[in-house]
Amino acid sequence: MLKADTNHRFNPETDFLVPIQLTSDSTNIDFSGKHGLTPVMMTSPLIKSHIRNHPRAWRHLGLLPDLQK
Repeated sequence: MLKADTNHRFNPETDFLVPIQLTSDSTNIDFSGKHGLTPVMMTSPLIKSHIRNHPRAWRHLGLLPDLQK
């Protein structure tokens, strides 16, 4: 069985793991609610929470279409 991290060696002097926090929330893009999109946003939990709660601390990764509607 092959693993993606088999050849990776973690060096604590030069490597740094960064946690990423993702969120998404569906929204309608028309008045009838027939069509929707789900924006995917990310931030780092290393940022203090009072700064992370500000909209400028979040980055937009993309939009996913709502295929259920």
